[in-house]
Amino acid sequence: MGLLAGLLDALYPRRCPFCGTLTGREGPCENCERELTLIALPRCHLCGCAADECSCEPPRPEYNAVVAPFYYENAVKRGIYRLKFRGAKRAAEPFSAYMADCYEREFAGLGLDFAVAVPLTKRGRRLRGYNQAQQLARGLCRRIGLPFAEGVLVKLKDNPPQHRVKRRERVSNVYGVFAVSPKAQVEGKNILLVDDVKTTGATLSECAKMLKIAGAKSVFCVTLAVTGLKRRRNSAENQTSSCQMRQTVTK
Repeated sequence: MGLLAGLLDALYPRRCPFCGTLTGREGPCENCERELTLIALPRCHLCGCAADECSCEPPRPEYNAVVAPFYYENAVKRGIYRLKFRGAKRAAEPFSAYMADCYEREFAGLGLDFAVAVPLTKRGRRLRGYNQAQQLARGLCRRIGLPFAEGVLVKLKDNPPQHRVKRRERVSNVYGVFAVSPKAQVEGKNILLVDDVKTTGATLSECAKMLKIAGAKSVFCVTLAVTGLKRRRNSAENQTSSCQMRQTVTK
């Protein structure tokens, strides 16, 4: 190990990007690695889930397609929480590697012009210290050789976080929240839109809508994770069945 590498390890010890455990090596710890399962192929490009776990619901989104390597669960859910709310900014780099692999497998050859990130308001960025979607986008772009365009999308106002809003209210919650900068050149462009997690897709769809209104030809999306509605329902049903079985046994 070189002197500089040793110094960096001393100052910034290597941790699991998902849980923060000290590992002394790149990548996830053994416990988190066991919880990582890539979304199976083939995938539905509208919801991002495996085709047999498709959770698409109307209306059709404004973006052309979305892909993600993981479902929003277990280690991935912990990792995104750390990235957004615990200052784990460095986790964006290893996370972007998973996203790059997914991009190369699903979107390579599309001829995209540049990438943009789902924005935060100035206040939101100041409070967090950084935009996690932008950190993921920069890491992703370095890996796939795509230019990153900062400031194309702007967030006009703070709205309640999507995870705190009822599912049926999420479209209205982001309506009028985003805009394309007047200085941005998006006319006729094929754009990659990056965010940390897709839940209903309302945020991605609203951003894509504004880009297309401004003249973008197409908008493709990559996130680290997607929420699988059908998967969550099946999990809840299985938990209920298991609970009922335990109650039957103990009676």
